[in-house]
Amino acid sequence: MFSSLSKEKVKAIGGDARVYADDSQIGTIELGGMSNEGTRYGKLNQDWLGYTVIGGHHEDMRDRCIACTVADGHGLLGERAAEISGVHIMDELRNPANEFADARDMNGTRMAERLTTIYHEAHDKIMKAIYEDPPQELKFPPSGPGAAKHRLKVLNGTQVYLPVRFGEPKVLELGTTATTTLVHGSTLIVANVGDSAAVLGYRVGSAAGPSARYEGQWVTTRHWCRDEAERRRVTERWGKECTIGEDGYLGIRRGPWAGFELAVTRSLGHKLMANYGVVPTPTVRKMGLRSTDACLIVASDGIWDVMEPTEAVRHVMASLAQGMTPREAAGELVKDCIMLALDLDGDADNTTAAVLVLPTYEGSVCESTRDGGWGRGGGGGGGGGGGRYLRRARGARGGGARVGEVRFARWFIMRNDTSSPPPPTLPAPFPRRLLSASRCRDHVLLRLLGIVLSAGERRVWRQHGGIKLSTMR
Repeated sequence: MFSSLSKEKVKAIGGDARVYADDSQIGTIELGGMSNEGTRYGKLNQDWLGYTVIGGHHEDMRDRCIACTVADGHGLLGERAAEISGVHIMDELRNPANEFADARDMNGTRMAERLTTIYHEAHDKIMKAIYEDPPQELKFPPSGPGAAKHRLKVLNGTQVYLPVRFGEPKVLELGTTATTTLVHGSTLIVANVGDSAAVLGYRVGSAAGPSARYEGQWVTTRHWCRDEAERRRVTERWGKECTIGEDGYLGIRRGPWAGFELAVTRSLGHKLMANYGVVPTPTVRKMGLRSTDACLIVASDGIWDVMEPTEAVRHVMASLAQGMTPREAAGELVKDCIMLALDLDGDADNTTAAVLVLPTYEGSVCESTRDGGWGRGGGGGGGGGGGRYLRRARGARGGGARVGEVRFARWFIMRNDTSSPPPPTLPAPFPRRLLSASRCRDHVLLRLLGIVLSAGERRVWRQHGGIKLSTMR
């Protein structure tokens, strides 16, 4: 069980990283993951990644049920929330009583009920472990020049950490996203809360090998207020008590915590925001895999903030074609996404990804992934932050504006050509220099032209299509 992994085994698997794997299964599955803390929160690690095989060893990959969970914590002690939920989910998936070793034969309704129960139990564990027995003192962030000691107090019925000498008060309000995938033969099962996501990569056309083309599609639901179903669910019951920002944030309308906001509408571990529509119930989906489905990428929003699904899939498949293992391919994806984030906003969020080569895929990926084992699993640095999820007051988002679904050119594939589409229709008044900026192929070219945008201007630029170019590849 994940909860019984010894400290030595965890270190052997992931060093200081929060990448966990059952070491008895390493080398038997075509899956690997990588996590890096980025730069935004120093060494603070709030991501968690775990993967394993359920039901023991089988010679045929199609007979193995491969499970993976990515959790991305946010708020004070969000790293504990991510670990508690991740360990519980993986332990329950491996529990024979839940029968996930036979996931492909499980009734859809029964499977959804069991996954929902597991997620609710993980939520309850967080509530009991953290809110009922929080540390009386802590430093936030834990290390670095900005680390400030805080002491726990109760204000207006809510637990708050007040700074001892300097710093800002911190509400004890935390949570974690979670995305769980199960691949059993030609069956894919996905459950998720929040904005960690899974993407299915598939081959298009008849070409195979190095000339094959790949695209990607979401197989998870992003839970935020820009999703129409989530917005309706929240407003129908809590509409008078909450606010919904244009950026999709859910906020508190009135009372002592008015202005407090959260980026997601479903999450594990929230206490205060549970009174305003945040629930721990996952969206569960079961689907069949095709012979053209090549890979599955499960990742935190550090990946999806700077890459579209198709771009991430092509990145991974190119790495695999060069002979990399899934773990190495995940590492390259994480590294490049961090570079993109640094170039765009000057800092990078926690960034975690797991890559699974699907057992149903009939294309040629690389010989090493078929013949060789993967050695030991996991690796990399830790996760980061959570300030981007929670805001105490309305205004600029801590750590930069969200990129969301905007398409970016790869930072190292700048094109100096004349095929750029015309600038989008922009609202008036609109800064002239932004108008000229919107003609550029990407944000790196802006810097080459000497155009430096403020954080507010970049946000407006993104919202109105300055870099959301439909032809960008």
